[in-house]
Amino acid sequence: MKTFAAIIVMTFIATSVFSQGEDEKVAIKKVIDESYVEAIQNRKNIENIEKGFHPGFNLLGVDNQDNLTKY
Repeated sequence: MKTFAAIIVMTFIATSVFSQGEDEKVAIKKVIDESYVEAIQNRKNIENIEKGFHPGFNLLGVDNQDNLTKY
């Protein structure tokens, strides 16, 4: 599931970054680093996750009994 989320994020970056200025590229990379890499992958910091994702975003995964779960 983490790989799928990373692919979605990287696809967004690829489509957005090519039309952005250098300062905007840095800002986008910062949001991804703070809200996805650091918050979700490393520290699970809910406040930083909320800063970088749309309020309607739902992180889905599969629990130990193969049930779809919203985190």
